[in-house]
Amino acid sequence: QTNLPSQTSHCSGKVWSAAIVLKQFLESEKCERLRSDAAVLELGAGTGWLALKMSRRFHQWTVTETEDAGAFERLRRNVALGEGASSDTGTRPTARVLDWNNVDGFTPEPKPDGESRPWDFVCGSDLVYSAKGATALAKCLAAILSGMRPRGKESQRTCCIDEGELDCRRIAIAQTCGRWGGHG
Repeated sequence: QTNLPSQTSHCSGKVWSAAIVLKQFLESEKCERLRSDAAVLELGAGTGWLALKMSRRFHQWTVTETEDAGAFERLRRNVALGEGASSDTGTRPTARVLDWNNVDGFTPEPKPDGESRPWDFVCGSDLVYSAKGATALAKCLAAILSGMRPRGKESQRTCCIDEGELDCRRIAIAQTCGRWGGHG
């Protein structure tokens, strides 16, 4: 049950099954060592459903969406409504516009103490439907990865994953095969 306003005239206006699968993955033992203070970036967040559901577990979740067809405004409005947001921590996802073709300067927002920390984890679901979209996503991910937490113990920062795991750069993408006329 999603309980968020739906607008099916744009792909971002509905919760798709790939988002549900991604949520199940994030709740699985494969992600159990990813700490709750990890800085999570969700690309193409659509309705914001995944972030709102996961805000009890992850307290620094940033959702992004394009401005096309009112997608960002719908996302921002849903996040502001905050259904499912963590009442025990008082945290809500942060909504930001992101154009995959113009990622320059897109960095995590500074925290109240002024510190800006890199993304620990990037995720998204049903992000591409064409070769052009896949190319834009690849360039976006390359730019974001270049600013993510460095690998290994040589980093001065604390890893986003509990001890034993050295690679802090993580991406999880769920995609529905065959959606929208074979694209996906």
